[in-house]
Amino acid sequence: MTEIPPPLIPDNGEPFVDDSYSSAELERMEWQEIRAIAAQVESDEINGQSDREDMEAFLEGHERVNIH
Repeated sequence: MTEIPPPLIPDNGEPFVDDSYSSAELERMEWQEIRAIAAQVESDEINGQSDREDMEAFLEGHERVNIH
């Protein structure tokens, strides 16, 4: 069995939940949904007018935002 390094284990006893966007998930999303997410993220790197590749690269691993 592989041992998980201590920094990756939640210290409050709650299970770890990955609430970030994956590359595969972003690839499956509609263009309008990705643009809506990008518009909600506070960043100087992307915005709702950035191209799709830049948005996907930036949002991968980023915490989910509520767009609905």
